Amino acid sequence: MTPADALPLLIRGYARPVDDTPPAPGRWKSKRQPLRSSDWSIVFDTETTIDPRQRFRIGVYRIYERERLDEERFFFDPAMLTAEEASLLNSYSQSKGLLPPITLAQFRDEVLLQKGYAIGAKIIGFNLPFDLSRVALDASPARPTRNRTKFRGGFSLKLSDNPYWPKIQVKHIGPKAAFIEFTVPGSQRTSRSRRRSNRHNAPHRGVFIDVKTVAGAVLSQSHSLKSLAVTLKTPTQKVDSEAHGEVLTPAYLDYARDDVQITWECFLALQARYAEFGLAGELCDLVSEASIGKATFRAIGIRPLSETQPDTPPQETA
Repeated sequence: MTPADALPLLIRGYARPVDDTPPAPGRWKSKRQPLRSSDWSIVFDTETTIDPRQRFRIGVYRIYERERLDEERFFFDPAMLTAEEASLLNSYSQSKGLLPPITLAQFRDEVLLQKGYAIGAKIIGFNLPFDLSRVALDASPARPTRNRTKFRGGFSLKLSDNPYWPKIQVKHIGPKAAFIEFTVPGSQRTSRSRRRSNRHNAPHRGVFIDVKTVAGAVLSQSHSLKSLAVTLKTPTQKVDSEAHGEVLTPAYLDYARDDVQITWECFLALQARYAEFGLAGELCDLVSEASIGKATFRAIGIRPLSETQPDTPPQETA
């Protein structure tokens, strides 16, 4: 007689790389060190043209120290605004008590690089890969190395002509998630003496948090910014605008600022929900619902099969 509680046992398997030869002893390897102790956060959003190129026009960013707003201002592409629109951006900022607008080039250098990379501030957005691609100086295919094939098939976003600054690599792994990291600056990759000195202090890879990805992992649902704000009942709710790509108006600038505020409120709400799980790790570690499952296994002491039974043949683990 077949036992009533008999169930098939399924074990998840993973393919091994064709070349899994370990690196030579002492060979320098870059490790992800995201400086997660930083209390600073950069939240930003971009507005673009509505043609197929979707060229960047204006953006808004805020810098927070923990939950205290430290700085808010617009940034813009001078080539995409008329003199009248640039004047409006200045007068609007002054009337709202904001810092004077800066150019897109200044945003890349003074915000993303000098704060996001140099001091390890969290970089937060909704559908972050899109916004990062809009503000980049240039884009090219990612260049994986022998020891880091994670971004094979992805792309690399250039932020500066200065080789001492990194690029940003992005690799989509599904409709709701992407890997995002700073690269190792070219000057550090090519300097043998610098590689030796950095063996125990590898460059950090940044902290990128896509609120859309986090929402998918924590809520098990795909959301637009508008639907996410409704679901989380944020104080600020998103209002649709039909003025995309048109001449700038004060109402549209209000709309752009609200999008950043809503993104920040959604981030805080998701952060609070994840904290209720009592799991280790941070929001930047979440790429899907499976991330939470793995964190749960670690919390209750369940180790991967590859660790508990390392001699199990790969063909028997699928």
